[in-house]
Amino acid sequence: IGKYVREFQYGSASLEDFLKTMDTTGPVYRDVKISDFMGSWLTKTGYPVVGVTKLNNRKYRLSQSRFVNKPNFNDIKTLRKRWPVMVTLRTERRKVHKFMMSGRTKIVSFNYDPGFIKININSTMFYRVNYDLLTISGIAEQLEADHERYFTEEDRAGLVSDVLTMATVNKCPMSYAMKMIRYLPRESSYMVWDQALTKLSSVAGSLSNRTKPLFDSYMRM
Repeated sequence: IGKYVREFQYGSASLEDFLKTMDTTGPVYRDVKISDFMGSWLTKTGYPVVGVTKLNNRKYRLSQSRFVNKPNFNDIKTLRKRWPVMVTLRTERRKVHKFMMSGRTKIVSFNYDPGFIKININSTMFYRVNYDLLTISGIAEQLEADHERYFTEEDRAGLVSDVLTMATVNKCPMSYAMKMIRYLPRESSYMVWDQALTKLSSVAGSLSNRTKPLFDSYMRM
């Protein structure tokens, strides 16, 4: 950035100039150029949601689409947008994996049984994660057993925020979300509760008159 500022400090510059200068510093990850990575994020509207599907004990399928904060949104052209996504992953065995996902889908295979997996370590990357039931069940089981053993405060806030957001826009069954947040009575983190209460408020606003009383009863428990 310093090189870019020095080079263009007395003239005009474009986004292309900025990305070209950044490329001279080397790749952002392995052979991925900074311009390819940043250009996509700077020029596209919105951000992605990474879907996680457990295929078997050693294999997962990841997929990406644009996150849209509208229930039942089906504009295929919009949903098919994709980004170069830096995926960070931690397994139940505390092994960390990091890789770039540029395509629409990616198969992640392990040469060992990873147990459950947590995508987006410490919730530092700018994307949502939508887990399937098998993955949610593994995470939820550990959260109920000892929510601080495997998950940082940031991890837990991200998990709660993601699952409730996905439920609000009908991309995840509400029963999955309730399974994930069952542990909350033992949660003491303000960060996590702030996310939980904010997202639960959004959930309440999306419910029908028939289901709203059931949700209100659940919240009073």
